[in-house]
Amino acid sequence: MSKEKQNVKDWYDGFVFGGLRRIYNPYSNASFLDEPEYKTYWADTSSNELVSQLIRHGSEDTRKDFQILMKNEAIRCMVDENVVFEELSYVEEAVWSLLLCSGYLKVEEITKFDESDEPIEQPIYTLSITNKETRIMFKKMVRRWFSTASGSSSYREFINALYAYDLEKMNLSLNKIVKYSISYFDNSEAFWQGFIIGLTVSLDSYYYVTSNRIAGTGRYDMQLKPKDKSLQAFIVELKNIDADKKSKRTDEQLLKASVRETLRQIEKNQYYTELVTKGYPIIRKLGLAFKGQLCLIGDEKTMKTRRRKATSPKT
Repeated sequence: MSKEKQNVKDWYDGFVFGGLRRIYNPYSNASFLDEPEYKTYWADTSSNELVSQLIRHGSEDTRKDFQILMKNEAIRCMVDENVVFEELSYVEEAVWSLLLCSGYLKVEEITKFDESDEPIEQPIYTLSITNKETRIMFKKMVRRWFSTASGSSSYREFINALYAYDLEKMNLSLNKIVKYSISYFDNSEAFWQGFIIGLTVSLDSYYYVTSNRIAGTGRYDMQLKPKDKSLQAFIVELKNIDADKKSKRTDEQLLKASVRETLRQIEKNQYYTELVTKGYPIIRKLGLAFKGQLCLIGDEKTMKTRRRKATSPKT
C-alpha cells in the first residue's frame, strides 16, 4: 500500500498554490480512482500545441533550459506571474511564466536577496517539472516534433542504428528526419537543438545526454554518456554549412570536408577526456555536418574510406 501511495505521489503530486505545497491534481486523482491505471489524465485534456510552439520557436536559451528540465534538473529564471498572451512571442521568460501558472512547472525556491543580503530587483525562481504526469506529457510533445510524414519511423530507425553503430543506416534515417521535420522549426539551428532534446528524451533510460559542456580544451556539441559502462559512449560535433553561401565544391564535397573538420576538432580539443578518465572502454567520435536539408554523419574510419573512393583512379 505504501508503494502504491508513493507511485500516486510521483505521478500526480507536486502542485504549489501560494504557501501550500504538495497539492495533488484533483482531476488526475479522481480519474485514477475511477480507473486505477497510471495515465496522463490531466495533461491529455489539451493538445499542448501552444507550449510546443513556444519551445520550438523560442530562443536558443529557451531550448537549452528545456533540455535541462527534461534531464530532471531545475532551471533558474525570472518569472512574471501576471504574464499576458501578447508577450509570449517576444518576452523570453514568458514561456516559463506560462508553464508555471498552468501547472506544468513548480517552484523549488525563490531567491529574493543577493549574496550581500541586499534585495534584488526581480526575484529569481528555481523551477522544475511538476511531476511524472507532466514529464511524460513533455516527452510525448517532443516525440511529436519528429512524427511529421515518415519522420516518426525514421527517428526510431536512427535510434536503433545508433545503438547498433550502423553509420550507413544512421545517415539514411537522419536525412529522412531532416527532410520531413526541419520545416517544423524556424531554422536549421533550431531543428538541431530540438533533435538533441529528442535524443535526451529517447535515450534517457540508457544515456546521460549533455550538450555545450566544457571538456578537454573546449566545448563539445553533444555527449552521450552511458549509464552502463559496457555500452558505447559518443562525442558528437556539429557543423552548419551556410546554405546561401556560394562554393565551387559540390554539396557532397562540402559535407565531407565539414565532417573531417569536426573530427579534427574533437581530436584537437580532446572532448573525450572525461569519458577516458572515467573508464569508458568504447568511445565513438562522430562528426555531423548539415547544409539545409542535407546532412552527413561519419567517423574517422568512414571518412578515410570515402576519401580513398573519391581519389581512386578511374579504370
